[in-house]
Amino acid sequence: MVSINVEVVPRNNFELVRLTEYRHWISAFLHDNCISITLHDIGDLPEDLELIEKLSEQIRHLTMLRLLDLTDCSKLSYIPPKVMSSLTKLEALYMGNTSVQWQVERSNIERSNVSIDELKHLQYLTILEIQIPDGKMSKGLLSPQLERYKIFIGSYEWQWNFHSKTSRMLKLKLDTNEGGIISQLKEIRELELLEVSGVRNVLYDLDRNGFSELKHLSVKDNSHLLCIVDSKHSVSCDALPSLESLILLHLNGLENICNGPLGAQFFRRLRSIKVQSCNKLNNIFSFTTDKVLPHLQEIRVSYCNYMEEIFAIGGQDEANNSELVHETIKFSQLCIRKLDTLPRLKSFYCKVKTTSPLRLTSDTNAREIISEEELDIPPSLFNEKVSFPNLENLEIYNINVEKIWHNQFPTMSCVQNLTRLIVNVCGNLKELFSSSMVNSFVQLQYLQICKCPRLEKMVVITEKLKEGEKRDKFSFRQLNHLIIMDLEKLRRLCYGNYIEFPSLKEMRIESCPQLKEFIFDDKVGFPSLEEMKISLMTNLKMIWHNQVAEVSFCKLKSLEVKYCQKLLTVLPSNMFGSLLSLESLHVSECASVEEIFDLQGIKLFEERESIAATQSRELCNTYDPQIMICFANLQKLKVSECQSIENLFSENLKVAMEEANARLVFPKLTFLELDELPKLRTSYPGRHTVEGPVLKELKLQRCGIYDPDEEGQIQQPHFLETLDVYEIHVEKIWYNLRPIISSSVENLTKLVVYDCGNLKELFSSSMVVTKGLRKKERRNTMSFPKLNYLEMKYLAKLTKLCLGYYIEFPSLKEFTIHECPESKAFIFDDKVRYCQKLFSVLPSNMFGRFSSLESLYVTDCGSLEEIFDLQGINYEERHSIAATQSRDPQIMLSFANLQNFEVSYCQSLKNLFSVSMVAKEEPPARFLFPKLSTLKLHELPDLCVLNPSRHTVVGPVLKRLELRHCGEESQMQQPLFLVEEAFPCLEELNLAGKNAMIMWQSQVSECFFHKLKILEVANDESTVLPLSIIQRFPNLEMLSLEESSYEEIFLYKDVQGTPAKMKKLVLYILKDLKYIWKQDSRLDLILQNLEVLRVGSCDSLINLLPPSASFQNLTILEVVSCSSLKYMGTSSTAKSLVQLIKMSISYCEKMTEVVGNQGDLMEDKIIFSNLKKELEVFKSPDIKIFSRGDLTTQILREVKIDEKSVELYHYADLNKAIQQFHGKANDKFP
Repeated sequence: MVSINVEVVPRNNFELVRLTEYRHWISAFLHDNCISITLHDIGDLPEDLELIEKLSEQIRHLTMLRLLDLTDCSKLSYIPPKVMSSLTKLEALYMGNTSVQWQVERSNIERSNVSIDELKHLQYLTILEIQIPDGKMSKGLLSPQLERYKIFIGSYEWQWNFHSKTSRMLKLKLDTNEGGIISQLKEIRELELLEVSGVRNVLYDLDRNGFSELKHLSVKDNSHLLCIVDSKHSVSCDALPSLESLILLHLNGLENICNGPLGAQFFRRLRSIKVQSCNKLNNIFSFTTDKVLPHLQEIRVSYCNYMEEIFAIGGQDEANNSELVHETIKFSQLCIRKLDTLPRLKSFYCKVKTTSPLRLTSDTNAREIISEEELDIPPSLFNEKVSFPNLENLEIYNINVEKIWHNQFPTMSCVQNLTRLIVNVCGNLKELFSSSMVNSFVQLQYLQICKCPRLEKMVVITEKLKEGEKRDKFSFRQLNHLIIMDLEKLRRLCYGNYIEFPSLKEMRIESCPQLKEFIFDDKVGFPSLEEMKISLMTNLKMIWHNQVAEVSFCKLKSLEVKYCQKLLTVLPSNMFGSLLSLESLHVSECASVEEIFDLQGIKLFEERESIAATQSRELCNTYDPQIMICFANLQKLKVSECQSIENLFSENLKVAMEEANARLVFPKLTFLELDELPKLRTSYPGRHTVEGPVLKELKLQRCGIYDPDEEGQIQQPHFLETLDVYEIHVEKIWYNLRPIISSSVENLTKLVVYDCGNLKELFSSSMVVTKGLRKKERRNTMSFPKLNYLEMKYLAKLTKLCLGYYIEFPSLKEFTIHECPESKAFIFDDKVRYCQKLFSVLPSNMFGRFSSLESLYVTDCGSLEEIFDLQGINYEERHSIAATQSRDPQIMLSFANLQNFEVSYCQSLKNLFSVSMVAKEEPPARFLFPKLSTLKLHELPDLCVLNPSRHTVVGPVLKRLELRHCGEESQMQQPLFLVEEAFPCLEELNLAGKNAMIMWQSQVSECFFHKLKILEVANDESTVLPLSIIQRFPNLEMLSLEESSYEEIFLYKDVQGTPAKMKKLVLYILKDLKYIWKQDSRLDLILQNLEVLRVGSCDSLINLLPPSASFQNLTILEVVSCSSLKYMGTSSTAKSLVQLIKMSISYCEKMTEVVGNQGDLMEDKIIFSNLKKELEVFKSPDIKIFSRGDLTTQILREVKIDEKSVELYHYADLNKAIQQFHGKANDKFP
């Protein structure tokens, strides 16, 4: 017994226990008035209390405990029987986000865990937070003193830690009725009912007093529910008087929300309504008065296939309702409204004349709708009889109406506060705005119109003008974002009148095929537009008409034009003065565009002089008459995949510019990319250059430029930092026509030259620097002071970097050369090195010159025999190097900063280091790579060893090692190295071919792989992979086996040991594999922690998930192209997949059912409680049914079959969905 300082322990005999706060001394108990502690009585608790799995029985002695908080102990599953009932003084109990398996008290049956009935003994409870997965709730279970509670019963898919709206919450998911739990709770304020059977009328069946305090009600997934309120039954006249939000989801039997007359106090405080997939509902509410829902702020209705109106006004006869036809129904607080996929919706509001009293049967459609036509009102979604003075957000999707607003709609009282309007997929919509209402949208900021195939105009003129009368201009004053997409018949934004968008900043126009001649003319104004995207305009020839509004586009900063196949030019001459603010221009996949800048309409000696005068003075504070500044603020220009472009500037400009001796200057251009322009020859067809003095990044890819000396090229920028040249057929990159200085490359940091078939010389002799050197010291030297990345690949004719000159790369960190077959020599301080005929990469005299080298890649060097040729270093030199680099005389520190080292496809390579580099009589050397993190050796058939002779290669921080097909033609019969000495921190190991078999046969102890987490094996010719091999890697988390000869894996032969930590298993192209694991396998050693299983192209596999296995932690299961597999697993195995969130089955031709029947059909349900949206069945046509047993997918809303989404609320269950999709609903199964 050990005493505790009373100041440390809460007063009143340990009245407070918060496991998540008192971590270091919570293992204690106190008896009555005795203050004492015994650590071993309760047992040691883990440092991370989220990992606690059970409570000690000794907690029962805390008889005076008042508060117990076990929140977020997510692993807690066991509380000994009668422990909870012993804590009779508890006032507050928090058990949210735990996994306790509550049991039900049964006579003569001994329990193994805590019982729900133990809560009866906690009569002082005022606060309770608890999760109960299932169970029958008996009367008197809960304390009558409860004031605050958060109770979840029946499902763990609810997110516990979300913010609760109230202090009294109940969520129920039960297959039977609610068991009286509601009657035991005082004044529920937040209630969610999910799949609660036996409830047909919420108020009548659950609380006939009307839920007087209920503020939030949610009812989901109940096909038996007929109504929420039935005023004809005996319920409180003030039913749901406090209700603020109502959510109704997937209630296919719901016929009415309120059956019968809606009482004056019903729903009087309702603020939000959300209704989805309630296919028998004709409307939300039917009123007998125009004083309706005064506090309603939000309404969202979607996927209700038979809804004809949202609200209806109606009564028993015409006499009682004739006056209502002429009244305006006002929703004074409504600000958000969304209507989605209501195919029969005719109007938001209409009058309904009922011919007989409404009653709660399937016959509730005996009524007559007085439509707008009968009242001489043209069809529209909103008519003049409804008002929304505070509406801010309106979204309409897939509604089949011709008009949204009636022509006499009271606009100023309805849309003056509307800020956001979205209209999508309205197939019958013919007009969006009428001219009489367009100026009423004074607050509209966001407008999106998409996929309305019959819409021809945004604004339709409805008023006729008298002779001599002028129409006012239309204006969307506050609109700042406009999206127009997929409008097949749209021809103009507006006809016959000027329309202005004074605040518009972003606009996107896409897929409007009838917009052919132009988009913008002098009838539309965009004075504030900053960003514009135009795409998929297949018939568009011009973006701008010859005449545009004077103030339009003056602030445009970004223009993107894509997939406009008939567009001829992007920027015509008449837009030259309007786009002075343009900063970014991107043109892509416009097949007919011939030039980007069509400036031929400018008269050089008149208009150019005027333009140059204003622009050059702004930039240079001087006037230069030779400058024609096209776009003074343009910073980024990208042109790609335009097959017809020959020049960036128009052909007609050539003669005029030569006569005027003009210059084209882009003074702020920093990025230029020209990609896939096969006909491009020059910037423009003349003898002058296009200047980009501050250009930093230049990319030329797959363009038709053949001669850099041709006229019209871009002048060499002096600030260039990145240059990428891909598939350009030039003989040299830098040309010799003009004298240039080293400033053109002094800032270059990255140079990539790729697949330039005609390139013979990388650098020009004109780049040689002699400035600053004395005459005697002067020699031909070429320097790239900041270049840190150099890559040359597939240069078939390249013979040299630069003939006869020295080249300096003082900052080079990464250098790659690949497939340069004609390269004879590269100059690095008089040392000749080769590519295809290269014998050595790094000779001894280069030892100190690459001290900053971080990455080294060597590939496709057929004659290479060694990488590090260090044989020229004798013992004295090595000792001197070691003295400067390390205090250990045995260390020869080769490359202190090397981090990534890859060698591949070098058929003659035998050693990484010279065999004779150290004489036998000298002490052994250690080659230390202190920062090496990745080493990859691929396809080196003659490689013998990494460690030469008696010497050692050490990589103390190496994390990933790849050995693929190395030494397969040599006589090597042992590992290439000793892992335990060389790479103690190895985490990822990739083996292929003979390297895998040698590793299996070696006697390396498992302690040498104690940090290995990922093992990838390919092309292993072994037929069996024993479990004992996997156990060599005690911390392995992922195993991938690919393209190997295994017939069986995880073979069990008297293997003992602890369970593997493996979380992910990937099997791919194992053609001979029949079993992953057999019945006698020690599956508990493999599967306990498995979370992801992916299997592909295992054609012989006949058994995937054996009946004896439990996959309790599996979250992802994917199977592809397993042609012999008939089912995924059996019923007993499927029952263990409680954590599964994703299942995918593809190209399994013989699979007929996902869960097979092998005589183990369970009486209990198979419950996939976490399977949400990720269930896919693709190209597996013989799957006729998912499971023959009782199956529940609690939260799965849809299944994807052959890339088509099938929503499950249309079907009784998952089996029916699969059957009906394949047309096999009537099939009988053996």
